[in-house]
Amino acid sequence: MWVEADQRGTGIADDLLAGVISWARAEGAHALRLGVAEDNPSARKFYERHGFAPTGESEPLRSRPTARTEERLLVFGGDE
Repeated sequence: MWVEADQRGTGIADDLLAGVISWARAEGAHALRLGVAEDNPSARKFYERHGFAPTGESEPLRSRPTARTEERLLVFGGDE
């Protein structure tokens, strides 16, 4: 997910993520998994604030193989 710099802090990222979580629940999912760049502390804090926990796994960032992504997981109940 990417939010233009002039839109950061407006709540749009929260709204986008809430929409994805709502859609995933409606589809019967019980968890979301994502990768966040290890060198992006703002994004890491954002996902942590929304309950995504590090899994301990990482891999090279596809667009910049010298960087790594940290895997994050959010587990939720499908009936919530």
